[in-house]
Formats: sequence, structure tokens, C-alpha cells
Amino acid sequence: MIKEVLRTVVPIIIKTYIPLSQYCEQNKDMFILILDELLASGFIKDEVTNHFIVETLISFARNEEHYDLLVKWFQQDAISTTTGKKLDTIKFSTKHKHEAMKRIWSSVKMPLSQKRTTDV
Repeated sequence: MIKEVLRTVVPIIIKTYIPLSQYCEQNKDMFILILDELLASGFIKDEVTNHFIVETLISFARNEEHYDLLVKWFQQDAISTTTGKKLDTIKFSTKHKHEAMKRIWSSVKMPLSQKRTTDV
């Protein structure tokens, strides 16, 4: 249930009811909320639920700051918060890596050499 709400309902509400000028900011806020508050809290213990939440988190990565963080996850083979705290209880799966690669490669500002560090 939480997967569907985070993945479908929240983005539609943001996109439909928030002006385009604020859309990017809302995505950034959702990224930080999911990563630094929800996942970092350790509140959700179920591995499958955490897997889906990380998928949703990656879908909210929409700016260069987020792309840089995704690259960092590849380099350390682990998910970490925006402050650098590793979330050892949450797996950075192959599926997550593929989704993260899509986001990273969508960056128009990141140098090609940096994007290539994410090859799985």
C-alpha cells in the first residue's frame, strides 16, 4: 500500500496541483523526506517495503545534487543519507542500481567520466 501511494499518488498530486515553478522543489523535499527521515529512522523493518521505498526515493531524484548522491551510492555500494550516514540495514540492490543509472545518465551537467563510474 505505501509503495503505491509513494510511487503513484504523491507524484500525481505534486504534478497536478503544484505549479511547475515549485515542482522541482517538491521533488527535492520528497527525496529528502524519504531518505533522511523515513529510511534513516529505521522505522520500517520489512526488507521488501524498504526495497520499494528506495525505488520510490530514486524516482524523486531530479537534480544534480541527487544525481551526485546516487553516484556516491555506487562508489560505496551502499545507500547513505544526505549527511553521509550509511544505511547499512537497507540493501542497494541491482534493481536499484539500474534505476539509479537511468537517473544519473539523464543528467545534462554531469561529466561523462563521472557517469561511467556507475557501470554495473
